[in-house]
Amino acid sequence: MPQPRSFQHKLGDDFVFVNGAHNIQCDDPGKLVDNLRTRADGVSVQLVNPQYIYGIEHVLGSLSITLQARDRKIMLANKPETDLLLRLFCTSQISSALSVGRIESGSDACFIMFSKEVRNLDAMHKYVLDSFEPDNSVLSQTDVKRRRISENLGLTTKISEKEFLELVLERAAILQ
Repeated sequence: MPQPRSFQHKLGDDFVFVNGAHNIQCDDPGKLVDNLRTRADGVSVQLVNPQYIYGIEHVLGSLSITLQARDRKIMLANKPETDLLLRLFCTSQISSALSVGRIESGSDACFIMFSKEVRNLDAMHKYVLDSFEPDNSVLSQTDVKRRRISENLGLTTKISEKEFLELVLERAAILQ
């Protein structure tokens, strides 16, 4: 059976895979993330709730900001995975980001994996595709997500999709 299309990108010196998945089954999502992070040396992994992800551009834009902050040594957190979590959900508080971004057992998920080493990233990506039910439709931009993000951040929905995404990414960029 062919694997679903993955979102593979290169941001600066980093290779990136972003995949949606349906119906993640696990007893403890926090331990699942920790387990994934120990599986592949040199690969950063973040696993978030896709209900607050406004498309692949939202992920890549936030990750680009994180990687630039890492390279300039001005991240909001000690680890790029945590910085990304904060920027995706436009908050400087880890507890707030987790309350919005944490996945629950049985929910959909967005896997974000990045590394300077493509070989290690490929191995981790294959593991994710083989171990979970891939479904990139969970990453789509929808009106429901737009309203949910707007309510969470206090934004207007009376602008175009492009302007909305730009506004969310601007919020992610100006966090301190």
